Amino acid sequence: MGCERSGTTLIRLILHSHPNIALPPQTKFLKKIYKRRLQWLNLANEANRIKLSHWFTDHFDNHTKLPDLGLESGDICKEIVSSATSLGAAATGVFKLYSRKFNKPRWGDKRPYYIKYLKQLLTLFPDAQIIHVVRDGRDCIASPYEYAVVEERSSIYYYELAGSNSGR
Repeated sequence: MGCERSGTTLIRLILHSHPNIALPPQTKFLKKIYKRRLQWLNLANEANRIKLSHWFTDHFDNHTKLPDLGLESGDICKEIVSSATSLGAAATGVFKLYSRKFNKPRWGDKRPYYIKYLKQLLTLFPDAQIIHVVRDGRDCIASPYEYAVVEERSSIYYYELAGSNSGR
């Protein structure tokens, strides 16, 4: 984890190239299922696991980035219903399916946004190992300019706008 433009993607690619570690492109489902965790309550109950598996089927789209894993939604549902006794185990099942595609025993997930949710991540994955990428903030700010990815509504855009409006 680390702030955007800090090198987390490079670290992900390096780790994914290791023969024992699979790291998918950024996913966006962990925060979503954590926020809705009360919908499924006790996942030792099969009916709740089925409800959770339906959530994955219903949200197999760009908002969760689940299609980017290259998995079938049906396989995800089977994994959750058969073995997920906790929300962390459900997420682990999804990532294990991904890692099996590459015959790799370990998996991880990368998203700069996770830095805001470390406590929740450790609740889901108490044995998690965290890599925190730190980069000089000036380089993080300069990076979007280098690749022309400054978009309207970004903090950099508003910083520039404020500067130009004040005569700078």
